Amino acid sequence: MTRFAMEIALIVIMTFVPYIGYITIGGTISFTTVHIVVIVCSMAFGWQDGLVTGLAFGVFSLIKAATMPMSVADVDFINPLVSVLPRLLFGLAAGFSFEGIRKIPSKSVKYVVAIIAVPVLTLFHSACTLTAYYLVEYLWLAKYSGGYIAVIGTIFTINGLIEIVSATVISPAVTIALSFGIKGDKNIMAITKEKNLRKIKTSQYTKMTKPYEDSLFTNLTKFVAINSVYDESSVTKEKPYGDGVTNALNFICELATKDGFSATNYGNQIVEILFNEGKDKNVTILSHCDTVPTGKGWTSDPFTVKEVDGVLYGRGVSDDKGPTMAAYYALKAIKDNNLYGDYTIRLLVGGNEERGCSEMKYYFDSLGKSQPTIGFTPDGDYPLIFGEKGIVNYTLSGPIDIPQIISITGGEAVNAVIDSCTVVMPHNDNFISLFKRDKVKYDISSDKGIDTITFYGKSAHGSTPEQGVNAAFIALKYVDSLSINPKLHNLIKSYEDLNGRGLKAYGSSEKMGENTLNVGTISYKEGKLTMGVNFRYVETCDYYKLLDAITENSKPFKVKVDLHDHLLYYPTDSALIQTLLRVYKEETKDKTAEPLAIGGGTYAKEASNTVCFGMQHLDYDTYMHSNKERVRKEDLTEAMAMYMHGIIELGNVIS
Repeated sequence: MTRFAMEIALIVIMTFVPYIGYITIGGTISFTTVHIVVIVCSMAFGWQDGLVTGLAFGVFSLIKAATMPMSVADVDFINPLVSVLPRLLFGLAAGFSFEGIRKIPSKSVKYVVAIIAVPVLTLFHSACTLTAYYLVEYLWLAKYSGGYIAVIGTIFTINGLIEIVSATVISPAVTIALSFGIKGDKNIMAITKEKNLRKIKTSQYTKMTKPYEDSLFTNLTKFVAINSVYDESSVTKEKPYGDGVTNALNFICELATKDGFSATNYGNQIVEILFNEGKDKNVTILSHCDTVPTGKGWTSDPFTVKEVDGVLYGRGVSDDKGPTMAAYYALKAIKDNNLYGDYTIRLLVGGNEERGCSEMKYYFDSLGKSQPTIGFTPDGDYPLIFGEKGIVNYTLSGPIDIPQIISITGGEAVNAVIDSCTVVMPHNDNFISLFKRDKVKYDISSDKGIDTITFYGKSAHGSTPEQGVNAAFIALKYVDSLSINPKLHNLIKSYEDLNGRGLKAYGSSEKMGENTLNVGTISYKEGKLTMGVNFRYVETCDYYKLLDAITENSKPFKVKVDLHDHLLYYPTDSALIQTLLRVYKEETKDKTAEPLAIGGGTYAKEASNTVCFGMQHLDYDTYMHSNKERVRKEDLTEAMAMYMHGIIELGNVIS
């Protein structure tokens, strides 16, 4: 929205400020440079920006013609078929042309085709405008004679030549400059392959990890193919997290054993991978193989890695199977090159990170294993994370009578925004008319007078609920409109604010941001409502006061705490933070990076002397926990080098 607003504002300025977007010569010839904005935005960002800028170009050219005519021909542009329609078609043509050019494999061919496309598109704009003018003003309205049309055609031809030259010279240069100033997913030069625009100089660690790239990608594909979502139906004493997690743990254990590591699967809860064992000190990496449920809306099988333009899609590629494999091959590169000192290097791969980290308590407390001397978890944002919000997972439950409703179900994990919520109820035309009127996303099926209605939202990580749309609250608000039910109405008011204001549990801090609240599961059946809630708080809040406020303002429903993870707030001047920050800067050449505080909870809270170290770049959203989860292949190979470098430097610290 911000980008669109800036593009529209730019077109407004160029349209109405004299001699910027419309330049008149001799009172007769008036050529435009506004079309260059459309071409640049289409080239840099894609078809949606082409549509927006093309439409804005047309609408404001009509307004200008009506209010600020600069030549005799302007009177004809008051007709939207002459002013708006051609510019809209031009914007769409430019947008889709560059979307197609972006898919050309060769970078050099892309540049050549893109530069050729600029004059062709400019000619298309002139041709569309003149054709619309001719069809509407001459053939349809019979407004002018053929002689007048010839004069106008000559003017358009001269204008068109000037516009072609200006666009061909200006558009590529501006787009390339723009690509270096704006980073991110789509916010770069769209005709180039998505990549970080940092000037990375290949480090010695990049060279040493390069031989492992093919193995990383091959085994990541096999790793992702294992559905390692917690499966209650297959939980046994021997498989505490179900079949899928057990299979994933066995996969990484067998891979490490084959590669010559000492590897042990402890109770199908956690795999320990060691080399140079038996030393007093250790560098420990904590990662996990379990994933959140897939949810709905995937365009391909979430357990089959799909590659598109160097980007891998699939459940777990960014959280946390991709980072786990990058860390694993960093260890292998260190071992194979004998680059370690008098300390043990240990990789722990857990199976319950997404549901409470019970495996870490088992490993450190029940098995009595030593805490890390120093270490990190590859599960979060670069450059590294010094602070993590406290997390409270709780269940809210209680009796409530919701007339006409048979059941409500939605969500699969408390730390993910509910992307679909299903309401089962007797057929009610008035109820259906409400959400049809509002044009929300839904599916409906009927059987013997009973409707099953599924409302759709947008999934997101529980730490950033504002990035999603909670389908449960879409459903509840429509259900609430059926009848006056104070308990339900007050519940919605208490829980719809994503920062806890409705529960009087709001908090904020300069370094950690605001408290967040996410309703991740909901169930209503036979007069009982149950919700699973994920609440995260900043360092300025007291946990017990927050819990009192949540309990009091959830009444008459009861609150049962299922999990409390304390805050993590690691000193930024410590050797651990400063060493990893230096490693990040050396590997990326990003000299301005600073440590972060986040809302997510990681293994860093479950072990001593550990922080979160990548591998998501702030300028690239991996959509973890959503139906678009992805990772760039280049980020995985970069992470191998980063983690190899980091482990060696941490080893130097404790040596």
